[in-house]
Amino acid sequence: MPINIASGIPVTIREVLPVILKIAGHHEAQVKFDSTKPTMIPKRMIDISKMQQLTNWSPENSLTDGIAKTIEWYKEFFQDKTPESLAL
Repeated sequence: MPINIASGIPVTIREVLPVILKIAGHHEAQVKFDSTKPTMIPKRMIDISKMQQLTNWSPENSLTDGIAKTIEWYKEFFQDKTPESLAL
């Protein structure tokens, strides 16, 4: 049975991308959105009601904190790895 784990708060790519770039130390990166390309759903919101009903769980981290922890983990995990060492 699939269960969504998320914040339950809608967010757009335009809102998330600056947070990722700032935390990753790339806040000066030039980002361009191509308005001629098809668009998808303007906001994504994952329904977490099943998780809350089954476990009484609620999100504890903000978007910014979650992204910061993810980037920290990623840098630590891949620090000494090469693409070849990860090949299946």
